[in-house]
Amino acid sequence: MASVFSASFAMPLLDCVFEDDQSATHCTYQFEPEVYGSIGNIYVVCIADNSALTQIRAGLVMKSDLVHTDAIFPYAVTAAIAASPNLSGRIEPQRCTFFPARIKADGPPLTEPEMLQLLAQHYSQFSFRRAC
Repeated sequence: MASVFSASFAMPLLDCVFEDDQSATHCTYQFEPEVYGSIGNIYVVCIADNSALTQIRAGLVMKSDLVHTDAIFPYAVTAAIAASPNLSGRIEPQRCTFFPARIKADGPPLTEPEMLQLLAQHYSQFSFRRAC
């Protein structure tokens, strides 16, 4: 587990890079339980490059005080990407489209297998759509 700063604006929990050879590299992040509990929204976000065909290049599970309809929500995703050693330098947010889905999860923090399952389900929804 890597350690990344915790911020209520965007707190990455897990990220994943989808490689051209169909493999994936993921990383989970440590967080302070009291910070986790104080941030209300969990999002799964697929990150696509802006080509003619939408190609999902990465995914992210994050917590944020924002909701996806907030005008500044893309900045929260960008902050989570910048905070990620796995995504930073590999993903250029200004060239990407974000596909967020809010997750209802009360109780203890999601486990790594739960987050991976959520990300895989979300990935399967968007992996063959055309970019707008």
